[in-house]
Amino acid sequence: MNGNGNHHDPFPDTNDHLGYRQIACKTGEPFLAPYWRYSVQISEWDDGNYGRSIRDHVKDCSKALTNWKYEDTVFNFADGYAAQKVAGFNMPLTVGSCPERKMEEVFGLSSGSITCREKGWTEVNMF
Repeated sequence: MNGNGNHHDPFPDTNDHLGYRQIACKTGEPFLAPYWRYSVQISEWDDGNYGRSIRDHVKDCSKALTNWKYEDTVFNFADGYAAQKVAGFNMPLTVGSCPERKMEEVFGLSSGSITCREKGWTEVNMF
């Protein structure tokens, strides 16, 4: 971008950029097994309905979805960009990768883009 042969003033070396959708996901077993706790950090996305489109799609995996939340967050992605919202919910262990597939539908991502793992955030890098 700022290499030899460019025909513009150098761009500043900052983490500022025009917004683009970023998602990070992780799971963890809450106190009430046999449920997984899903947490999904989100930037530059709004369904205009307090994230309910996520909840409604994921609920297709199991009507046993509990402890839904969608709220402001303090989270930075690996590139330093801040997330605006976090979605969280519990799902039975038996649902497999269904919640990830349903979230891909909501966010308009390719199949296999979202992977929620226990122990650590997995960021989506496919747009």
